[in-house]
Amino acid sequence: MLLGQFWTTVLGVSFGVAFLSLAFILLVCFAGQILQCSKKASASLLWLWKSSGIIANRPWPRISLTVITTAIILTMAVFNMFFLSNSEETILPTANVSNSSFPASNNQAAILHAQSLFFLPYFIYSCILGLISCSVFLRVNYELKMLLMTVALVGYNTILLHTHAHVLDDYSQVLFERPGIWKDLKTMGSVSLSIFFITLLVLGRQNEYYCRLDFLWKNKFKKEREEIETMENLNRVLLENVLPAHVAEHFLARSLKNEDLYHQSYDCVCVMFASIPDFKEFYTESDVNKEGLECLRLLNEIIADFDDLLSKPKFSGVEKIKTIGSTYMAATGLSAVPSQEHAQEPERQYLHIGTMVEFAFALVAKLDAINKHSFNDFKLRVTEETSLVLQTLGYTCTCRGIINVKGKGDLKTYFVNTEMSRSLSQSNVAS
Repeated sequence: MLLGQFWTTVLGVSFGVAFLSLAFILLVCFAGQILQCSKKASASLLWLWKSSGIIANRPWPRISLTVITTAIILTMAVFNMFFLSNSEETILPTANVSNSSFPASNNQAAILHAQSLFFLPYFIYSCILGLISCSVFLRVNYELKMLLMTVALVGYNTILLHTHAHVLDDYSQVLFERPGIWKDLKTMGSVSLSIFFITLLVLGRQNEYYCRLDFLWKNKFKKEREEIETMENLNRVLLENVLPAHVAEHFLARSLKNEDLYHQSYDCVCVMFASIPDFKEFYTESDVNKEGLECLRLLNEIIADFDDLLSKPKFSGVEKIKTIGSTYMAATGLSAVPSQEHAQEPERQYLHIGTMVEFAFALVAKLDAINKHSFNDFKLRVTEETSLVLQTLGYTCTCRGIINVKGKGDLKTYFVNTEMSRSLSQSNVAS
């Protein structure tokens, strides 16, 4: 429009104000990024930083600026058409005076009049570009775009077909000897605007459809990824409940065949079987305990309390092996590198046995309330070799006698006294 129309004061002022307004909106929107790149920002520009943050984080300021920007562009497309009469008055009298002495003055005046209106088609092009500007904002709601373009189309058609129809008719009559509907500037301009209006509506609707579809796909992908991560964590927890942590990591970190097995040899390992006495007699299936579900719920709570103890740092060396009915199996001394135990001092090699005893006492403390109500007597029983090691660590043991141990035959066993005062020797060794 600036290149095709005569330069006037109104044209310069209007486009200057529009340019400054759009530049100010652009500055406010990108002030946060600009100030973020600069190392030294003045305190007087702090309001620009806050304004940019509000626009970036809140939808209503963005929508308001979008409407204002689009309104400025749509208005400037036809704003100068309302000042055409003034420019015509400055051109036509000059043409009449300069041609008053010639017999063909009317034809020359018509030609000069047509030349003074050669820029009228550019107004229609500007209107089309104004409609296209509504499609630049891809993230704006489709209904808002349709409302803005509908208002603009109605306003443009009102100007072309009603308020300034005579100006466009003069242009068509002078330019064409036999004006027709295909040569009528106002009619074809209105048709062109309508075609672009429909095309932009279709493109806007298609763009919003794909944006919504992309959002749904991303949301679905995010949920599926969270589900996969949850399942991976759950599988890791389940695997670590069955295997030691370093063994589980060994299988998770590599893609091994089913026949590839993991094995390590340890010289000194402490294994504990913590059984709940008379649980088989306690377990009954009746209507009172919901066919045994209440008994299983109690057993599950007990085992869950045992598992909670493993999360304590002092019991980090205890590995839960498995549960066999009402028996809880755990082990210590299963280090990631078996050769580490040989590099340690002899006193430190047996510290994991003391850790297992402490863990056993913690299990007894967890079940103290059950002991009092059910009159069960939980005692820690060990072999003779283990009792000798525990006595060096400060524990006191009482001989139980010869007991038949499954898989081992008759062995001399000992009770580990719960009420004891451990000597300072272990603390000195640990330090």
